[in-house]
Amino acid sequence: MRPQMWLVVYCRETDSVRLEVSLPAGVDSNGKIIGWDKRLILDEVNLTDQFVESRNDERGEDGAAVAISAR
Repeated sequence: MRPQMWLVVYCRETDSVRLEVSLPAGVDSNGKIIGWDKRLILDEVNLTDQFVESRNDERGEDGAAVAISAR
């Protein structure tokens, strides 16, 4: 069995990001990916609809910020 190396592939636009996690099918003699075995395409993230939520972490400390995007 060949080792698997999953890649995070992204495309950043002015106000959004598209992401996928992909498993290459193989590479040619120059190391270029020749195709994909599996592709997990994630929802587009709109960067203009984000807000920050303040939370307590497990240790009870204040100030942890987590970016959450609206759907």
